[in-house]
This record gives sequence, C-alpha cells and structure tokens, in this order.
Amino acid sequence: SFRDTSMKPHPEVAPDAFQKTLAFDFGDAEVKLVAIGMNCAPPEDIVQSLSAVKDRGVLQELAARGVEVAVYANLHERSVYDDGFDVGKIAVADGGGADGTNKTAGDGSPVKKRADMVGEFGGHDGYVR
Repeated sequence: SFRDTSMKPHPEVAPDAFQKTLAFDFGDAEVKLVAIGMNCAPPEDIVQSLSAVKDRGVLQELAARGVEVAVYANLHERSVYDDGFDVGKIAVADGGGADGTNKTAGDGSPVKKRADMVGEFGGHDGYVR
C-alpha cells in the first residue's frame, strides 16, 4: 500500500503512481512495459488502491496500452502494517528440512498469519475471498 510516515494508508495516491509509471521514458532501450503491480500489503489496502485507479480511469488507460495489472496481497495480521515492527524480531523459515517442512526461528515474532485468510487446507483457506 501507499503509506505515509505514520503508516496510514493512502490509496488515493495509486492512480498517480500508475500514471507516473506509464509516463516513464525508457529512452532507446528495447523495453516494453507489460504490467504494473501492487503487492506486499493487506488485501483491503490493495482493493482500495485498485478502486481509486479504476475511478480515475487509469485501468482503462492501462488496457488501451496493453499493460496488465499484477496483484498479490500478504496474509499478515493488519497490525504489522499499521503499527510497524522491528525486522530483527521477525520469525524466519530456515528453508526447510529434507522432509519438506519449514523450521522457524525467532519466537515472539510480531508477524502472524491472518486467521480469517489462512485455514486448515494447506494453510491457504480463504486466501481468494
């Protein structure tokens, strides 16, 4: 999400950010913009940003130029985004063992999965709500 220094979301900034990306001059480079993405934010923030982009007509501009929109949200409890956190206290997976399981270090991590989005089926129930 687009946030200010106090961590408050500002979805109204998204259309301007998309338009600045569309206006970027690649010079003589043989580069084609194929997608603009939003990620690593709460799903609600991304939906609000996409609504602002749509309301300002930027989605139609993207479609006219053949530029796709790529979006994926994080499944963390909202407080991680709203309150911030100390990166040194995050629990991290060690890459997993030979049996395919992940081992986690850093007990007490403030980064927790959202119960309303992660269920019993492989840990991803509800993600596509």
